[in-house]
Amino acid sequence: MPASPKVIVVTGANKGIGAAIVKKLLTQPHTPGAPTRIIYLTARDPSLGHATYTSLLALRSPHAIIKFHALDITSTESCEEFKKFLEVTHGYVDVLVNNAGVAWKGDAFDEEVVRGTLAVNFYGTIRITTILLPLLRATGRGARIVNVSSGSGMLVRLRDPALRAAFRDPGLTEEGLLALLKKFQTDVSANRCLEGGWPKQAYAVSKIGATAYTKVLARRLQNEQLADKGKGKEEDKVLVNACCPGWCRTDMAGENATQSAEEGAELPVRLAVGDVGGVTGGWWHEGVVKEW
Repeated sequence: MPASPKVIVVTGANKGIGAAIVKKLLTQPHTPGAPTRIIYLTARDPSLGHATYTSLLALRSPHAIIKFHALDITSTESCEEFKKFLEVTHGYVDVLVNNAGVAWKGDAFDEEVVRGTLAVNFYGTIRITTILLPLLRATGRGARIVNVSSGSGMLVRLRDPALRAAFRDPGLTEEGLLALLKKFQTDVSANRCLEGGWPKQAYAVSKIGATAYTKVLARRLQNEQLADKGKGKEEDKVLVNACCPGWCRTDMAGENATQSAEEGAELPVRLAVGDVGGVTGGWWHEGVVKEW
């Protein structure tokens, strides 16, 4: 009896690195005996997402199937609807690639920019992950969560050593992380950003938050697994990793970037379906886990 298909969800996949991730997942050589891949290209704008889906249809094969579904990770209703669809259609998800992200051009920085950036890059990532987590746990053969972060989100961006220590704290919880990002928003509103130790860069802080969430979630899942099972079984593990894909030529980064979107997709795809040596909670760059 053939293995059940491997269900992979890629958010923000109508262009750039997200579309390149889907393309690479479709075109990787098939390993005999490996399950068929069902890859969900998702996008907030249905027309743009469907256009990209249509452009990639020719790359599908009996072993790699592409599907499209609209998904707005800033909307709980949209995320819940997508979860219900996946639950009814498959009953599980094997891989979630959180690629969706936004960045304002230039040096734009105010309350609106901060609110809009965090809504997608940080809060949206947490929302879709939290909602799909029961389906990731239901796969029964180990699941993966890949958060596409950025070198812009390195902790060195934070001016205050105590603030860096708070993000690095191995005891940091999701509630504590949310409080840190709330403080950033409060400091921005009070025009105390620099005094609070923050950079005046909404994108950088959003990616600091996304990477910190990766580590917080990885620790929580490890602890829960040990508590529930008494020991870590490979088939029950959900590996959670973040990565910097590099400076890639996309609408977000511009045409002067040093890598193509296809090159940028290589590391997220490896973390999604390749050999990661069982690592969870890692921040990956240039193919290896690095100090965050």
